[in-house]
Amino acid sequence: MGGISLSGAVGGNSRGADLVAGGTTSIELPAELAALLEKEARSRRKSVTRYIAEWLEDQADYRAAERVMKRVREGKEKLIPAEEVYKRLGI
Repeated sequence: MGGISLSGAVGGNSRGADLVAGGTTSIELPAELAALLEKEARSRRKSVTRYIAEWLEDQADYRAAERVMKRVREGKEKLIPAEEVYKRLGI
């Protein structure tokens, strides 16, 4: 198995927030998976740490969106068309 260590500050992301690690996390991956992870990160010109951190943040965003959509389906939350929002804001 290959090992990957994630540590330190990750820096700003596309949403303008900073991702900061609380320490070091090490994970053991099969060599093939570690190589794939490194290849994917490199193809996006990111460090493995940044790639994983952003992926985790994207997953959290996805889960939050799923919760909102569940509330919409249950009638607990209402969607407002963009045109109506623009009209209300005078845009």
